[in-house]
Amino acid sequence: MRVSKWAVAIGAMSLAVAAAAQQPDTQYTPGPKPDPAAVARGQQIFLTNCSFCHAADATGASGPDLLRSPVVLRDQHGESIGDVVRGGRPGTAMPPFPAMTDAQLSDISAFLRGRIQEAANRMAYSFKGLVTGDAKQGAAYFNGTGTCDSCHSATGDFAGIANRYSEQQLLAHIAYPAIPPSALQNADAASRRWQSQATVTLPSGEKITGEVIRKGEFFLTLRDSAGWTRTFSLEDKKISVELNDPLAFHKAQLKKYTDADLHNLLAYLETLK
Repeated sequence: MRVSKWAVAIGAMSLAVAAAAQQPDTQYTPGPKPDPAAVARGQQIFLTNCSFCHAADATGASGPDLLRSPVVLRDQHGESIGDVVRGGRPGTAMPPFPAMTDAQLSDISAFLRGRIQEAANRMAYSFKGLVTGDAKQGAAYFNGTGTCDSCHSATGDFAGIANRYSEQQLLAHIAYPAIPPSALQNADAASRRWQSQATVTLPSGEKITGEVIRKGEFFLTLRDSAGWTRTFSLEDKKISVELNDPLAFHKAQLKKYTDADLHNLLAYLETLK
């Protein structure tokens, strides 16, 4: 069984390219989206003439990454890259293309600007078509095989859940459950029920119990009842550690889910509005 290719945790990244204030012509400003027809023409010209050194996506191979090139970044319609393309780079592997027309250069520029904008805004996308499962089968899994209803309720904690989370967020929560941020910020017992607890028994027999702050392969850090942060080596054979992880069941399910399970569950949860 395998986990859906969509079930991933998603982080956020950004690209900023700037130059000194005295050289504003080298500062990259995304500007309007280039004409798709020009981008398509430019891509074909680029693939034929440039990709063997700069890669098909212009990120560089034996030649440099053009998406980071100051010459390319300040180009709009081929006016900056024209001399380099037509004249080449003497003493380097960059050959000249003297027959390249202004229109072709403009199209190549459109393709490169499109690639730069895609890289600069690569997190500005939306997921579509995630809800491909069967809601009835998802309900059957929720209330049957998956035993989700032993902890959750469609009319209780999950009531209106599809209004609180997007499709991709729901799918990520199903596959990779995490402690809700409110549980880490709110001190009341109901909110902190998701917090993992650990009890460490020392060689003397003393037991130290607290909330797990961090657990890695070699160390466990917890906050005890007095508010002290304490770290223990998990390689220390003289101590024993007992963990109580409220999300353990969910984490174990990750190895059991099929694509159908995940998407059927998502389809069912999407009905809870």
